[in-house]
Amino acid sequence: MVVFTTHRNVIIYTLPLPLGIPYKLVRVNLPRTPQTRYTFYTMRRILPIMFGGIFLVCVGMFLFETKKDAANISQYRIEREESTAPKQEPQFLLFPVPKHATFTLGFSTSTPKTVLDSATGTTDIAINGGYFHEDYSPSGYLVASGERIGHRQFDEDKSGLLTITSNTIRIHDLNVTPLERIPHSDIAIQSYPFLIQNGEPAIKEDSKKLARRTAIGVTKQGDAYIIISKKQISLYMLSQALAESSLSFETVLNLDGGPSTGVVYRTPTSTHILDSVTPVPQVLLIDALDW
Repeated sequence: MVVFTTHRNVIIYTLPLPLGIPYKLVRVNLPRTPQTRYTFYTMRRILPIMFGGIFLVCVGMFLFETKKDAANISQYRIEREESTAPKQEPQFLLFPVPKHATFTLGFSTSTPKTVLDSATGTTDIAINGGYFHEDYSPSGYLVASGERIGHRQFDEDKSGLLTITSNTIRIHDLNVTPLERIPHSDIAIQSYPFLIQNGEPAIKEDSKKLARRTAIGVTKQGDAYIIISKKQISLYMLSQALAESSLSFETVLNLDGGPSTGVVYRTPTSTHILDSVTPVPQVLLIDALDW
């Protein structure tokens, strides 16, 4: 019940709820006495404060319930996103190079192809090769079928050389062994930088430059692996991830990457294809003799 007063009248509202709709109105005439005047004066002072307090309590309860509902909705959304999100994929893919295989370095400046288009016939594995200029000529030292192609080469103090002879893959540090001291090989690709040297990460600072990556590594046991990053990653991040791999890499040499990165890997039981975005003039082709 709530009471309002005028000079001589008392108006009584009976409410079903604290802030409900009045359903009964009674007007009562009271005599003007000192006692009633004091009561009316007191009620005129107290009632606004009382209603203000009730109003603030109701607003506070409303805001609390709204915030609680919003928190529940947010938590539901987070849980739903976590339940439907795909699993995290590894930063790179590792493809073992068969122990017995034949290797060919496909090269063409006139009709370069993507890695997938180059993997024709009996080709089981294909990856992009080294760096090249806008005219598709090699940027570094390059040998295909025993013949040198082009005349450029990178500085030897900061590059490595991938050589393949008689099914044997080796990675040379040209800062330690210069080109003239490396035996002639059927295939040779000069590239940079090293990602792993002597079993340790070779990239010391993160440039924050992200791109798809292609690399070839040799473990301490002498096994060769093709390394492909499906997503964009910095060389530093890839170097650190490879160093933490259980494969114990001894040496890993980075090849051309970015839009050039591509791999075709076919086994008797599965096929994995990640094609290059652009045509590339160098594609390393591998035909497995056994799996």
